[in-house]
Amino acid sequence: MRMKEIHSHERHQFETLFKQEKIDRFEDRFKILEAFLQTEQHITVYGLAQVLKDKKISLPPEFIEDTLELMHRFGFAQKNRFDNGVMYYEHRHLGSITTI
Repeated sequence: MRMKEIHSHERHQFETLFKQEKIDRFEDRFKILEAFLQTEQHITVYGLAQVLKDKKISLPPEFIEDTLELMHRFGFAQKNRFDNGVMYYEHRHLGSITTI
């Protein structure tokens, strides 16, 4: 499965799950997902806020963090705290792991 197809699959799962769970501000959260999926490295809340700002999207860091926490809870993101104590997030490729 190519990366673009994987991200399309993740977007669909995100939409289905967040709407099913009646999570508020879906459109804003979807913008965060879109920006998050475009990163291939670990990123902080403030790093993601800057990515969004570069795309002319202004959302409060608290809302971005809340969305990343929801994405972690539902398996879209993995959290890592490195030696500097700052929380970093990276996306998990849902459905990209195959077993033989």
